[in-house]
Amino acid sequence: MVISPPIKDIVRTTPFATTDPSNFDALSIGGQNTRFNAILIDGVRQNDDFGLNQNGYPTLSTPISRSVIQAVSVDVAPYGVQYGSFTGGVVNSVTKSGGNDFHGEVFYEKTDQDMRGETFSYEDFVTGQRQNRSVVGEFEEKTWGATLSGPIIKDRLFFLLNYEKFDSATPVLSGPEGAGLPNEAAGITQAQIDQVRQIAQTVYGYDPLDWRAGALETFDEKYFAKLDWNINDRHRAVVSYQQTQGSDLRLNNTTTSGTNLSVGLLSSAYQIVTDLTAYKVQLFSDWTDRFSTEFSYTRKEVENISQGLAGNDFAAMQIYLDSPYGAQSGTRRSIRFGPERSRAANALTVDTTQYRFVGKYDAGFGHRFTVGVEREEQDIFNLFVQVANGEYEFASIADFQNRQASSIGYSNAATNNKADGAASFSYAQNSFYFQDEWTATPNLTITAGLRYDLYTSDDKPKLNQAFVDRFGFGNDTNLDGIGILQPRFGFNWRAPWDVTVYGGFGRFQGGSPNVWISNSYSNPGNLIGSFQCKTSNQVNGQAYNSQFAGGFAVCNAAQQAALANVDGLVVKPVAQTAVTTSANLGTGNINLIDPTFKTPSIWKASLGATKAFDLSRFNLGEGWNVTAEYVHSELQDAVGWVDLSMAKTVTGTAPDGRPVYGPNPVRRGQNVLMMTNFDGGKTDQFAIGLGKDWYDGWLNGAGFNLSYTYLDSTDRSPGSSSTASSSFGNNALFDANDPTLADSNYEIEHALKLSVSYSRAFFGDYRTRIGMFAQRRSGLPFSYTFSTSPANQFGEYVTTFRQLLYVPKTDSSGNVTATSDPLVNYGANFNVANFNDFLKRTGLIDYAGEISPRNAFKSPYVTTVDMHIEQELPAFFPGGAKLIGYMDIENLGNLLNDEWGSIQQIGFPYTSANVDATRTATQYNYNTFTTRSPATFGTNSVWQIKVGVRYQF
Repeated sequence: MVISPPIKDIVRTTPFATTDPSNFDALSIGGQNTRFNAILIDGVRQNDDFGLNQNGYPTLSTPISRSVIQAVSVDVAPYGVQYGSFTGGVVNSVTKSGGNDFHGEVFYEKTDQDMRGETFSYEDFVTGQRQNRSVVGEFEEKTWGATLSGPIIKDRLFFLLNYEKFDSATPVLSGPEGAGLPNEAAGITQAQIDQVRQIAQTVYGYDPLDWRAGALETFDEKYFAKLDWNINDRHRAVVSYQQTQGSDLRLNNTTTSGTNLSVGLLSSAYQIVTDLTAYKVQLFSDWTDRFSTEFSYTRKEVENISQGLAGNDFAAMQIYLDSPYGAQSGTRRSIRFGPERSRAANALTVDTTQYRFVGKYDAGFGHRFTVGVEREEQDIFNLFVQVANGEYEFASIADFQNRQASSIGYSNAATNNKADGAASFSYAQNSFYFQDEWTATPNLTITAGLRYDLYTSDDKPKLNQAFVDRFGFGNDTNLDGIGILQPRFGFNWRAPWDVTVYGGFGRFQGGSPNVWISNSYSNPGNLIGSFQCKTSNQVNGQAYNSQFAGGFAVCNAAQQAALANVDGLVVKPVAQTAVTTSANLGTGNINLIDPTFKTPSIWKASLGATKAFDLSRFNLGEGWNVTAEYVHSELQDAVGWVDLSMAKTVTGTAPDGRPVYGPNPVRRGQNVLMMTNFDGGKTDQFAIGLGKDWYDGWLNGAGFNLSYTYLDSTDRSPGSSSTASSSFGNNALFDANDPTLADSNYEIEHALKLSVSYSRAFFGDYRTRIGMFAQRRSGLPFSYTFSTSPANQFGEYVTTFRQLLYVPKTDSSGNVTATSDPLVNYGANFNVANFNDFLKRTGLIDYAGEISPRNAFKSPYVTTVDMHIEQELPAFFPGGAKLIGYMDIENLGNLLNDEWGSIQQIGFPYTSANVDATRTATQYNYNTFTTRSPATFGTNSVWQIKVGVRYQF
């Protein structure tokens, strides 16, 4: 567990921002999608532009060292026309610069299992039962770095250099039987692993490696350099260079519980390697006392590659150890090796180039005009082809030795060269803006402006003629020519009685990640072909019951050749031909952009006020500050997805009245997902705060900020994933192609936050500092759904459990019984009494006789307290140098009491699937139900301490 990175440490203390520790500290601002923020460092966007990472960064952690950050600001509604490409909020970090004096810093910090709690206790909010949990396993995390700044030419040229590295190591906790680990795959032995590895080496000429890894290692390395040049009294230049590299080792394919036990060898493990490089040149010029300009050039290059520990060019293989695949309802045991199915061809580069010119002119009479032109070019290369080397199952070790597979899965480009399956495209966003900042009176400033963004692109997705023939229009729409006008208005009034009133309204566009656009380039339906088949419906007299291939079609006589004499390096010609045919037919899954697509935007209006109070007459001192702010937002043209493979009109209804769709016109084993626009969605948020700092008396050096935020946020499609299929399939609903307005996945209804700080020099100039941040907030929303695939029941193509649960009617006593609802029939093993208790305990009973709404339920409140303590000491050399020891305590509550500080949450995709059901035209058949407990996040539910030392001069 990494103690929160510095930028988000600051951001989370603000009223309208929330980080989710269960989701890589994903940041939501103003109740909006975590991917919809603009994260700026010196004006350079440091978002995960492509949109794969939940943490919001293009790197494994914060892309810049905390040591070089001068200040961080958060704004949910900045009305200046220079801000764009967001609908959530703007996080703007400014870096330090060198000066006429030399300054330096070296630091080292560490945490490990000896500085982490081991137990936590909580009351399961679903069952009402107390649960005691423990966190096991050794780990170690270390961060060290250095910063040096100063003059190159005094008063003229200055530099700042920074380096930081983070290392972590976590031991492997899972392995085969007899390994002596906390989690073992029963029935899979080291002898069997050695036998499989020896066969792979001698028969296939491939070493799949052992299962043992010394540790799961992660590193993150940051470099930063900055030059500030005072060219003369009227011109100044800034040049910066930034590089962040990281690697995260991820084991794969080991499963030690359930009915599909397996041990994955290290050849199926992979490293996520990331590399961000950014350059920026800025020139600030004061041409006259009234006219100034800023020109900047920025280049950002991001690379994300998956590297298999034994390379990426061998097939994925699964060797079953039972006879074969286990009994029909028994346990399957297997050994797996080769590149993980999604890593055989997986590489991403995103290159961003930005040009920016801004001119400012003081026209007199209180008017200051701003004119700006920006161009941001995105060049994207995305290679993602699953099982591009083939994926084979073997019914036994003997079959593996004889190179006789029982199934094959294979996907590739039509050329059977996986490099040809890449999506490569470019587009540009051109921005033009004008603003008048009018100082109407000494106490009133009004800003009004317009911003226009225009997208241009010469690259289109590959046209699929089969799609055109089927639907009558093309699948090759891009963003070219899409424009949006964004008016902005704001004001700031210093009113009497020490009151400041501020507010405004405006339109903001952007935030949609590139991966949603890339989906249409990667999945036109005729770029990648696929082929799957299995040897027969029975193997050795038993039904073919493998984990993945059980549903494959049986190979015909010619296709059987794809299973014989397997070598793991080249799939057989019959499979290659099938893939080529499949791709050329255009029958693959298709993602496309609606030909009438508009760029998503949000309208925001806000009103706020601050008031300074002098409470000296109550012996409470002066400088008390009260703030209150209300922000109303309405989504316009929000992103959503519809499946064109379903009929445009409803072909039937389920017993509760929800629509049932048919194919359009004939389903062809594919989904056709179109990214389109949805109307509806709004946010109302109100925050009130109280703060004070003391500068004298016994509280000298103390300060606090207390805030409460209320948030009501609704949308129709949360856009919770990086792929169209996942974003479409993980949206809980009852009408697949017309989702209703409901509470947003990102709504934190209530949040109470308290920041307390104390700083005082008890001896000499050496300060003691103590800081604390505490928050109590609502849990995230979630939905109750059927645990039945909607494919057969409601005409959908997706298989996720997302159809909202129908709650049966109650009888006159308010209970659900076997006969209380004629629309529901209960199976012989269905415990109706327990189901009734479950409905009452969860609050589902409130929707008796109805379809339970999306996100109408909340995970429990989250309460956390974090503390920072540091002490300055003399370092003696050079003069004025200091040695600072510090300690961070995360989740202080759990340190004091193991019943405090736990996090339990219905996690992604924020659904609890409880009832397995089938249906007729007039009645549901409720077969079984399960009381599913929420996920708990162990390492976030126990305390952790990090200690460090910093030397400064």
